[in-house]
Amino acid sequence: MKKLLILSIMALAMVSCGTSSTTTEIQQPTLDAETKSVILSTLEEQLTEEMGFPFKYESSEVIKIKKQYYLRARSSKYVTTTLLGINKDMALFNLGVSCTSSSCAQSTTECVPKWVGNVPTCTKCTQGTKDCKRTVSGS
Repeated sequence: MKKLLILSIMALAMVSCGTSSTTTEIQQPTLDAETKSVILSTLEEQLTEEMGFPFKYESSEVIKIKKQYYLRARSSKYVTTTLLGINKDMALFNLGVSCTSSSCAQSTTECVPKWVGNVPTCTKCTQGTKDCKRTVSGS
């Protein structure tokens, strides 16, 4: 009888130690396909008009640089980085400033959008032709 009681207590302890009553999952922000498509098509239209030639992105991805999220889009020659915000539902959205460059296409610190006070700006591009171009759009 004493052995049965000890075995029961051990089994109960093993079961209670093996289950977690609280699990914490960190939800990652996401950019839905429709929002991404609108951002990219708007930028393609603006850059086609401003640069004077058809502008088309070939790929894009969400990246994180120093706790800030961006949409990085690549064409055959240029890279555009768009500043993203996060809403309460953890959805990413366009904050309305993008920076485009061919010279700084490989950099994660140059030709990157940011807000300085109420002014949208881009970090400087110090490489090659220093061709960082800012594009401001509605968010």
